[in-house]
Amino acid sequence: MPDPLLNPSLNEAIIAETVKRFRWHCDRRGKLVMWEVFDGRLIKPLFKDIPPEEYSKLVHRLSLNSKSQSTNLLMAAKRSFITILRKVIEEFALDVDDAEIELKQLRRYCGLDNDASDDGV
Repeated sequence: MPDPLLNPSLNEAIIAETVKRFRWHCDRRGKLVMWEVFDGRLIKPLFKDIPPEEYSKLVHRLSLNSKSQSTNLLMAAKRSFITILRKVIEEFALDVDDAEIELKQLRRYCGLDNDASDDGV
């Protein structure tokens, strides 16, 4: 059996399912602003190969109070996304060790290991 950690199709399926569940999670909890920040800063850049939406534009577009509010929303979104990502990986993984390795790899790939404000844009 091929190593699931090296399977791009599996990784794409995991990420797609996680994005779908996270979007649903935000919608269900009335946190669409958090989704919009996450989408503009991480999802669209990841899938459309475009630069992250500038914080100043997010603040204006989403009627936020400040850049700090948008970075706080992004950090909260990352935490929630990682929680959902872990659950999805565990559903796909063959064992716990694989799940932990996969989580680390996909966190890095999705840009979830860095601080929300480290890019300064």
